[in-house]
Amino acid sequence: MTQGGEGRQIGKGGCLGLILLSILFAVVVFGSIIYVYRHNATPANRANEQQAIDQCLARANAPETSPADRQALMENCQEMQKQFLMKYPDAAR
Repeated sequence: MTQGGEGRQIGKGGCLGLILLSILFAVVVFGSIIYVYRHNATPANRANEQQAIDQCLARANAPETSPADRQALMENCQEMQKQFLMKYPDAAR
């Protein structure tokens, strides 16, 4: 392999190292995002998320909600509950 027009050779070890560094970078970035997501769980955030789920369920069960809207809202509420339980596994609903 040559790099540009300079005629320098890039060895297989250099390419492998570059690939491994790229993978390591991706792991560090995604690990950081997951860490921040998991450790940003303050009691106030937890209460706000619980309140959002409760409001979603109230809107879905409101008498003025059409059956089609009710079904869509219930699916959204269930997904919110699923994400909440993943974030707060000690929460019992």
